Formats: sequence, C-alpha cells, structure tokens
Amino acid sequence: MEDKISKGFTLIELLLALSISALVAVLAFAGIDSAIDSSSLLQVRVRQLSDLQRTLNIMEEDLLQIRPRAITNGFNSREAALRGGMYQDVLLEFTRGGLDNPLQIRRSELQRVRYVLDAGNFWRQSWTVLDRADVDLEPQSVLLLENVDAVELEFLPQKLTTNMPPDYYMLASNSAYWEQDFNSMSIGASEVAQLPMAVRVNLSVTDFGQVERVFELP
Repeated sequence: MEDKISKGFTLIELLLALSISALVAVLAFAGIDSAIDSSSLLQVRVRQLSDLQRTLNIMEEDLLQIRPRAITNGFNSREAALRGGMYQDVLLEFTRGGLDNPLQIRRSELQRVRYVLDAGNFWRQSWTVLDRADVDLEPQSVLLLENVDAVELEFLPQKLTTNMPPDYYMLASNSAYWEQDFNSMSIGASEVAQLPMAVRVNLSVTDFGQVERVFELP
C-alpha cells in the first residue's frame, strides 16, 4: 500500500504570497492616507467658507445699521460718519446703531466700527464710546478671517451724473459709477452727512480666490 505524501506550500509560493499580501497592505494604507488627506483638506475648505460667510454676514449687519453720525476722536479731531477706501488712512470706519443692550444699561445704542487688515488677518474693531476723550482707549477686536491677501472697497455715491441708468442693479454692475474711496466730511462738514448708496467689498483670500459682495445701505 502506497504511503500518502502530504503536500504543502513551497518556499517560493510562501514568499510570493507574503509579497502579494504586503503589496495589498501598502496599497490599502495609501488609499486610507489619501482619504484622510482629502477629508482634512475638505474640513479646511469648509471652515474657510464658514469663516468667509460669517465675515460677510457681520459686515452686512454693520452696514445695514449705519448712521450718519460723525465723532470726535482721542486727538480732539473730527472723524467722518463714514470713511474708507484706497485714499483714506483707514480701510473702513463708520458709526452704526442697533447696539444690543440686554442688561438695559443706560448708554447709547451707537457704536463706532472699524475694519482692519493686518498681516493677512482681517479684524473688526469697535468702540461703544463715540466721542473719545482718551486717545489710548483700546477697541474691542475680533479676528474675522485669516490668510487675506487684499481687501478692496468701492462706494456708490448718492449724487451721480444725470446720465445714470434708472436701475440700481445696472449701477451696481457698472464700475464707472463707483468711487475708490469715500469720506462723508468731504461732502458736508455737518454732523449729519450724506452716505453712499452702496459699498462693494472684494476679498482676496489665499487658496480660496476672490469673493465680491455689494452691500446696499439704508
């Protein structure tokens, strides 16, 4: 009677199986690592979009509450109700109303707001005291957006040429009617000054591109 010989794997077959298993493991790890990187990048983009949308919402809320109220700064000099743009010494600064007062404290509903771009960071600064006797009075600062390359502003004045189109949206789309800076004190020295019809904001954000928004003023 013939002896039965047990057949097993040869050394070459075993090495080949181990090599295939290792290759499959490497490919699986690479796929997981790529999925993790894609997920992380997506989370960054979602956070950027959320921060950008929050920034625009805050600006819109501020500008919808704008008031034609000039102030006296800490140097005892008058500052316009609204000033900003390319040829001004500040990016954007104005007086707004509607300041929340949940504790019913006896104070004004007005607030002075300033937007600042500093080393790629876009800040909102505010003072609850409009006419400041103290030059060192620090504003409350809130970081709105990081990695901002540039902020460009344009203003649509109330007084335009007689040839202006009757439709506001035609005005908004035509750059010829917009001005690169605005200072309400240059229109009138009175405390109640004429404000523009709209403000156009163009934000340039690193790895995100340009975002433009037109805010119609009340």
